[in-house]
Amino acid sequence: MNTKPQTDGYTELLINLVSVATQTSRGALLMRRRGEASVAHARQIAMYLSHTGYGNSLTKVGAQFGRDKSTVGHAVHIVEDLREDAGFELWISELEAALDAGKRCLDLRYPGRALNSRKAAKEEVLSVL
Repeated sequence: MNTKPQTDGYTELLINLVSVATQTSRGALLMRRRGEASVAHARQIAMYLSHTGYGNSLTKVGAQFGRDKSTVGHAVHIVEDLREDAGFELWISELEAALDAGKRCLDLRYPGRALNSRKAAKEEVLSVL
């Protein structure tokens, strides 16, 4: 598949979380090539979480990561098999909990005033210091 990944707020949260948890760069997770085994594995985890955590179809997950739906299906099966290991199960369960907490935050409206730009955000932070 030769399409550019499609991202939204939920996908950004997921990519950033998996990036930090697996110590893999955001760019590596979204690159078109497979990359090193550790990068491919991190991407499989991200695709799995998008499918199971957000309930996205294999086709939608494929669009999010610039992959074919059969590749996403393969990733889901790989991660499901890895869950049989107790250590991995604990780790992925914590990742799912963190993703769920982040998802709840995204579903809420930020109660503060809207900041129109990075400059305004920086000025807001500096004004309280």
